[in-house]
Formats: sequence, structure tokens, C-alpha cells
Amino acid sequence: TIALETGEADIAYDIDPIDMDMVKSNPKLKVDQNSAMSMTYLGFNTQRAPFDKKEVRQAIAYATDVDSIISAVFLKAAKKANSPVSPNVFGYNKDAKLYTQNIAKAKELLAKAGYPNGFKAKIWTNDNGIRKDTAVILQDQLKQIGIDASIEILEWGSYLDRLIRKEHDMFLLGWTPSPDADSALYAVFHSKNHGSAGNRTYYTNARVDELLDKGRETTVEADRLESYKEAQNIIMEEVPLIPLVYPDNNVGMQKNIKGFELDPENQHNLYPVSK
Repeated sequence: TIALETGEADIAYDIDPIDMDMVKSNPKLKVDQNSAMSMTYLGFNTQRAPFDKKEVRQAIAYATDVDSIISAVFLKAAKKANSPVSPNVFGYNKDAKLYTQNIAKAKELLAKAGYPNGFKAKIWTNDNGIRKDTAVILQDQLKQIGIDASIEILEWGSYLDRLIRKEHDMFLLGWTPSPDADSALYAVFHSKNHGSAGNRTYYTNARVDELLDKGRETTVEADRLESYKEAQNIIMEEVPLIPLVYPDNNVGMQKNIKGFELDPENQHNLYPVSK
């Protein structure tokens, strides 16, 4: 942002939400902003107790107030997520289950899972300001249902390595697909992709595997949509991860930049740009 303000940079991608007003108010600069294809999520190690129980994962989903995260962390530059597929991606299911904060329901589900008094757990994140701030808010919200969550900030390489070794409880990450539900779902939820391939929750569901296979094998668009719709319904019921938000993409530019367009996949094309 400083480089943009001093003129050292002509174009700067992904301005932090906290700096956006500064850029917008600078008469020498301009901002382009729109919805991205990416998703920010809280994931669970579904092969480790107590996160191997659906009721525990659902309880955490009901304990989470995403609106406060959007307001405090993203400064409203994000939209609430109801699916791991964003609205800009083919196959998005607008009717997938949207969790809203319900503390009583969350406590009821924890008790049903055998944890009426909660438990202790860790939230992992890397040294990313938005994720760290999100973790702090989640930590506070989980206290309301008796979950004592500590935050562990890891170096990026170690973070990914330890996720592969299944040492995690909960973790914060994002996923940016291509504009198709296959890219949004197959790597993250198919049981073939446990670990570094993308399924870091180690989620396994035979029906979801079948639907995702069908979605990438058939060329009939209506059949693909139906497969992805059902897959999203199952995933949001079982919540191996909680899709929190669809963050906005943004770019800050000098006023004399012409022809730049934000690419929803963040593969920005500079060929038509002039100044």
C-alpha cells in the first residue's frame, strides 16, 4: 500500500481490508473490487476425536458468528458462505445449508456427542493477519459453548507438513478453484485426495466420492448440476469444514492505469494494460 501511495507501484493486488479506505480516499489512486471464487474455511481433523463426531463439528458451526468476522476482520469485504462452492463458480448450490449462530443448539449438539462441558483443542493458522484475527474471534466464540481453544501460529512449510501428518485439531485455510464445481470440491473432499492433494480434513464419504466422480465423468450439464447439488448438501450437513466467507478480490491502481480487469481466479492479464 505504501508503494502504491508513493508511486513506486502502478498496480497492487490484494490490498488488506484495513488499508482499503486509505487507498480509496487517495485522489491519485483507484480501486477495483469484486467477489472472488475463493473460500476461507475452518477445517477439522475428522479422524481425530472429538472432531470425528458430526455433532461436534455442527456444534462449532452453530457457535460461529460469521457476521462478526466479516465486520471486524474483512471490514465487510467478504460475503457469508453457505457452501464450499462460491456463487461465481458453476455448480454452486444456493440452497445448501447456511449455519447461523445458535448457542443453545450448539450446546445441545455437544451434549449429544458426549461433551456437555466442552473440551480443549487447538486452532492452527499461519502468519497471515486475516487468519490470525479470524482465529482470535473464533476462540472467543467457542468459549460460549465450553470449548477452550488455544491458537497456534505456524511457519507455512511446517503448517502444511504437520497437516499432512494429521497432527491438527482445527485449522484455517482458503481454497481458490477454477470456475467449476469439480475444482472446488474434488480435491478438497474426495477420499482419494487425503493430505497434500487438498483433503486436509481427511473427510471420507462414499456417496460424496460417487457424486464427485459422476460430476467429472458426465458431459450432461443438468446431471453435473444435480450431482454437485447433492454433494454440497451432504458436505454442509456433515461439515468436515465450515465455509466461513467468500472474500472479495481487489486491486489498487494509479489513476493513469487503463485496461486492467480483475480476474476471478487471480490470474490477472496485463497484456491490455496501458498507462
